[in-house]
Amino acid sequence: MRKSVKVTLRLLAVAAIALLSAMIGLWEGMKIGERTAARVGHYINARKALSAVQSSMIGLDQSDLNVSQRQLARNLQAALSQLGGLSKIDNNVECTDDDQRTLKDASAYVQAHHDAFEESELLSDGIRFCKSQTPGPKVTVNYMTTGRD
Repeated sequence: MRKSVKVTLRLLAVAAIALLSAMIGLWEGMKIGERTAARVGHYINARKALSAVQSSMIGLDQSDLNVSQRQLARNLQAALSQLGGLSKIDNNVECTDDDQRTLKDASAYVQAHHDAFEESELLSDGIRFCKSQTPGPKVTVNYMTTGRD
């Protein structure tokens, strides 16, 4: 074999090994990323559930209607603020009639009990969440518990 052919074959072999190594590294990195994202998601869900348990126990332990109402108002404030943050991003969420009615009721409650809520832009944006969304094909929500789409 000629020397130039040997050099070319060696270069091709090195390139093939490098490409194979890069592909394996990419594949393994994606698997690690997927596991990490799943762990973060599970952690967030667990924290939300633990927070809900804690807030429920505060209300139940107190056995006081005023404490329960304050706790529910805090939960409403947190949920509306979360929606307010999400309203900054068009999530392509199509709000149902029930969603719109619920937010209308929440708005009326917040106005009637404004002293129980900290006024903020996020709270206001949360109340208007359905108006900030552009329905699109990206997200489909099926209401399994009610049997409606």
